[in-house]
Amino acid sequence: MKFKVSENYKRRDRRNAVLAALLVVIIFLGCIWMLISSDSLLNKGIAALTAFLMGRYLPAAYRRVVMGEASYPEVEISELDNEIRIKHNDTTISMPLSDIEKLIIQKLKGKVTSILLTNESFSDLRFEGYEQLEQMASLLQKHNPNAKSKTANWYHR
Repeated sequence: MKFKVSENYKRRDRRNAVLAALLVVIIFLGCIWMLISSDSLLNKGIAALTAFLMGRYLPAAYRRVVMGEASYPEVEISELDNEIRIKHNDTTISMPLSDIEKLIIQKLKGKVTSILLTNESFSDLRFEGYEQLEQMASLLQKHNPNAKSKTANWYHR
């Protein structure tokens, strides 16, 4: 069964990325303005340091906004092959469901909000924002009863 990230989640994540990038740009430009217009050496030093620190995040913020749609992997759980396939762009990674060591299902107000997997080969995987997340959680629990499965009512990011 294939699972894709919901359009609502993509839209919300893109909006948050744009707002965060806008905030970084505003702070960066404010620091540059403060650096140019300030007479005090202390203010120039603080502005230069802050502009340097914020400037480091500009390329990452730009990439996050531009990548958008391509940054969400497609997950397929094959019951016949007893494996999970994660497809991102043109790369597909497969792993047997028996490799799952720990499964944490995070719930908020009774609904599954995210799934955390710890396995032998990839260490940690997080699935959040997928359309049929509850069905994905039940499939993972059904096909891997040996994993230490836990339902966390306290949602942690």
